[in-house]
Amino acid sequence: MKKQLLSMAAVLALFSTSFAQTTNYLDFEGALPTSGTFGGSDLSIVENPSKTGVNTSDHVAKTQKFDVEGTYWWGGAYFPCGGTVNFTPTEQTFSIDVYCAAAGEVMCKVEQGAQGAAEVKGNYTDAGQWQTVTFDMSTTAIGLLNGDYKQLVIFMGTGADGDPINTEVWYYDNVKGPGFTAGASVDPNVTITDYTGTAASVAIAFSSVPDTKIALDGAQGENSIWTKDITGVTGSTIFAPVTYTIYVNDAAYEGMTDIAFSMAGSTDVKIAHNIGSPSEDVNLLTNGTFTDIEGVMIGRTGNEWGMWTDNGGVVEVIDGVANCTPVTDADNWALQLEQLNFVLVNEREYIIKFDAWADAARIITLTIEDPQNGYAALGASDDDNSNEGRSNWNIELTTDQTEYELSMTVDAMQANSVTKFAFLLAISDEPVYIDNVSLKIVPLISVPSEQASSLAIYPNPATNVAYVNTQVGTLINVYSITGKLMMSKVAANEVESIDVANLATGIYMVKVAEKAVRLVVK
Repeated sequence: MKKQLLSMAAVLALFSTSFAQTTNYLDFEGALPTSGTFGGSDLSIVENPSKTGVNTSDHVAKTQKFDVEGTYWWGGAYFPCGGTVNFTPTEQTFSIDVYCAAAGEVMCKVEQGAQGAAEVKGNYTDAGQWQTVTFDMSTTAIGLLNGDYKQLVIFMGTGADGDPINTEVWYYDNVKGPGFTAGASVDPNVTITDYTGTAASVAIAFSSVPDTKIALDGAQGENSIWTKDITGVTGSTIFAPVTYTIYVNDAAYEGMTDIAFSMAGSTDVKIAHNIGSPSEDVNLLTNGTFTDIEGVMIGRTGNEWGMWTDNGGVVEVIDGVANCTPVTDADNWALQLEQLNFVLVNEREYIIKFDAWADAARIITLTIEDPQNGYAALGASDDDNSNEGRSNWNIELTTDQTEYELSMTVDAMQANSVTKFAFLLAISDEPVYIDNVSLKIVPLISVPSEQASSLAIYPNPATNVAYVNTQVGTLINVYSITGKLMMSKVAANEVESIDVANLATGIYMVKVAEKAVRLVVK
């Protein structure tokens, strides 16, 4: 039999195509793409510390972990794609340019695919130099072909359980991989709740069409709801992020500008925000009784309940009760019943209540945290079952339906915080049932009128910033002399700053509760 030998050129061609990376997913030359961090890792875009060797670009990603409580060797950053990674027989490799002062281990992962997550570790060996580290995803036991992976996860300075935390500063850039298909357009429902009654008009604009404001339907009044179903909006992708801005009374509303929009291909997208704060008897969580959402939960959107699973666990609403069927995992967060984007205010106390039971005695965890800032717990708690005195609790369930009550005082809200309420369920495979979930603010103790502090503003006149003495959680409104609302914010501190730099020179009225003071802007 005649032997058929491949030419050297053919061999080289086969070798090169099996490791082809045709798409640059991340180059960090613009704004930070839609992303999140976990496990105590941070993320920012900085100037390239060494424009030499394989990477002479201007900007790169920077990340570091600190050896403090709540930091883990597996801390990293995730990047939603807004589409799917197109693995093929000849394209199954990612590569990342890496730079660090010390050698170490790094890892690349693809997830949110029906086949389960696939991750590969690599070694960074050229300390003090840029090195292109490759990750051959075909070496995993996961079938990548015909996959639908929608998210990249990048880890720098990894290790194993029991290893000390790698606290080196790591830089990375030029994340390249197989081809990519963008997701479909997005049909969002936009709902703005006005607790103040000051909104006479509400609109939304997307950065993909910034000159087009879409008016929401509603009527002025306290606790009024402004809403709109919108179709065919361009969604974000890892290459082209889209943001949105909410306009109230024709002005961009503070705290609701340039907010990251959902990724392309997302379904049942909800955008939900509040103007002002709700009264004390209002449940800050949406639909705590799981009404009219029967069936298997989708991923959470807007401020609606959703399921997040990493190992096949499922949450299904049956007869108005969340039925949670976990798959046991070393990480209890591998199955979550979660909700985002509710209102919290620093220095205020909150009460959490819910009914829960299980098929057998077991433990679940409840966390109220900030996924935008390293999943930091947002409050302090004196409850006996809180972990380290923070808003993270281990709940011991029995087979009897039981009402549980917890408390916290919020102290960690930041300007960019995202609020997250989540039950973590995967530590056991015993089914769990959850109902009647509420989160309410504790009323402030009333102060006798003769003891109430007066409203004070200083400096007055003001040029750039004025300060208001008030109570935490109160609404501060600034009106023009003609009565037009110019700005509004909820006081997060007893001495709250208001930015007046963009106000025209003139006289304004600052109103807090029933008190009003004239403010001169010069």
